[in-house]
Amino acid sequence: SWRVENAIELLDAPGEWFYSRAARRLYVWPDNRTSPHGTPPRGAYVVPQLDTLVAVRGDSMHSPVRDVTLDGIGVRDARYTYMQPHGVPTAGDWALDGERAAVVLSDVERVTVANCVVRGVDGNALLLRNYTRGVRVVDNTMSDIGGSAIVAWGSTDGYNATRGTQPRGTVVAGNLVHSLGLWQKQSSMYFQAAACQTTLQSNIFFDTPRAAVNFNDHMGGGNKMLANLIFNAVLQSSDHGAFNSWSRMPFLTKVRDGTPSFTPAVSELAFNFGFGGGNGAQIFDNDDGSNYFHIHHNVVFDADLAKMECVRV
Repeated sequence: SWRVENAIELLDAPGEWFYSRAARRLYVWPDNRTSPHGTPPRGAYVVPQLDTLVAVRGDSMHSPVRDVTLDGIGVRDARYTYMQPHGVPTAGDWALDGERAAVVLSDVERVTVANCVVRGVDGNALLLRNYTRGVRVVDNTMSDIGGSAIVAWGSTDGYNATRGTQPRGTVVAGNLVHSLGLWQKQSSMYFQAAACQTTLQSNIFFDTPRAAVNFNDHMGGGNKMLANLIFNAVLQSSDHGAFNSWSRMPFLTKVRDGTPSFTPAVSELAFNFGFGGGNGAQIFDNDDGSNYFHIHHNVVFDADLAKMECVRV
């Protein structure tokens, strides 16, 4: 692969910059949206050096880090990662960076991220990777993010997910998340792949180029999406909904009834308020075999409720 960057010939639009190493001079074309009348922005110029600012990593699922709380801290100015190696989780449409984010949690139990302000990070904001249990992401504000706000991405042995090396029992509640996907357009407020038993409740999600919530698969199921306010999704794409799911690949888990089964537990989408403003034709877009969803008692304005490409139970 190859790329061209930091060439003065490419400095041809507001919001761009070029740095001459030889002259040690920075050229900036101010963006009128953030710098009125085209004047140079005031204050410090920040050059991010780190793509991960906080990492909580255990040794394995058998030796996890437990009972850590990040409360009331500010996280900002992590560097971009869209040119870093990406992976393709499960069988959805996405490719993303599965190693780096401003905050990374891996092989952990009962970790809480609460009352934090995350803004101005150029990659993903929060990554839950492989084995996590009982992570709580509550009452945070996240905005101006280059990629996705919250990513939960587990691992499996092919179709076999019974080993349990996935994010499970995650609670994402009471968060205000907006204005993301600045660089990585395939992004969401919450994305999960090979993860299950997630609760998304009482969040406010708006202003995103794609779906606000994306389930890359339905491994295990048992998710709940309750009483969220979602609007202005699918601003820079189409053929998508504010909530999007795929289920192209079956997974063997014990989530449904404690015995190995390819049938997931039912996921519930209820009491949400969604309205249009983007290019999505519907609020709930259950694509490509997305079975075992119970969708009820939602309020929808200026959009269709759902696209019927799945069997709902």
